[in-house]
Amino acid sequence: MCIHRAVLSNQIGQIELLCLYGADVTGLDRNGNTAYDLAKQNNLDQIADRLIELQFEATDEFSFFLCNKRPDHK
Repeated sequence: MCIHRAVLSNQIGQIELLCLYGADVTGLDRNGNTAYDLAKQNNLDQIADRLIELQFEATDEFSFFLCNKRPDHK
């Protein structure tokens, strides 16, 4: 998957663009890894954190709108 390649290439900007155009951050590669799994395996903590934020972006905005609180996914 494209997002997996972007993670392995440490391309945070490309990851942002892929997600903007609908990339599935929870999708699995042929080895059964998500993009987040690859980021953690390769010690790309900034990318791993951003992937978590992207995964929950919509629900976090709803939570903030309804409760005025932002969840911490760490």
